Amino acid sequence: MTTRDVENVTVPNVVGKTVDEAIEELTKIGLTYETVEKNSDTVEEGYVIKTSPKNRSEERRVGKE
Repeated sequence: MTTRDVENVTVPNVVGKTVDEAIEELTKIGLTYETVEKNSDTVEEGYVIKTSPKNRSEERRVGKE
């Protein structure tokens, strides 16, 4: 791997989207994800409550050859 294979991407805001929509958006730009189920009194089941790292932060990803 060289430095040209690594780039910064901005984490999109997927809070409030369905888990499936969030996964599609994250994988489309090459980010990996992990889901954790949490109970909420205000957010319907199957929707994203929060993200870590926060949206609009910069993350490094390894580019494809």
